[in-house]
Amino acid sequence: MPFLLRKIRKARWYKHDRVPWLIEGDLQADALDDLRTTGNKLSIYLIDDDDTTLERVASALVTANTEYISDFEYALIGYEVFQELDIKSEDSEGETPDGLVNSWHRDLLELTAVKIVALANAIQTRAERKVFLKRRVTRMVLDALATQQLDRARMKPALLEKLDRITDPGAPSGSSRA
Repeated sequence: MPFLLRKIRKARWYKHDRVPWLIEGDLQADALDDLRTTGNKLSIYLIDDDDTTLERVASALVTANTEYISDFEYALIGYEVFQELDIKSEDSEGETPDGLVNSWHRDLLELTAVKIVALANAIQTRAERKVFLKRRVTRMVLDALATQQLDRARMKPALLEKLDRITDPGAPSGSSRA
């Protein structure tokens, strides 16, 4: 059974020193910000059950509409959870620099507040919440660029410039190869 991936900020999903009042097993309200909807839809990505697509999706998402590389924090949850919660989905084109990854994009549909809270609870109790640290993300992105998985034309010039300086430290600033 495949998994679905949602980019999150892991600190919102745990009890820690900044929220001493949080009862064990409860969820910070800020975690719901990671499940922000538009038009009662939520964007997610399909991941093979053997995780072979995970790094490719991460590389694509971390380079979408940004000027810098950062840690990539995500939740990975079994597809069956969405069926159990009676959450509908549809194929829809993603908006990353990787055309293949864009085909793995799905929208969760007809979401209500009750379904979002149920999904948040399922993510807290049943999902893997993990992180690829910046160093690994940078390597994944550079590899994806080298194999032309990422379309440079769909990436911000400032990000490309930073990545180009890593691969060619002697290159003058502002010389983004397009």
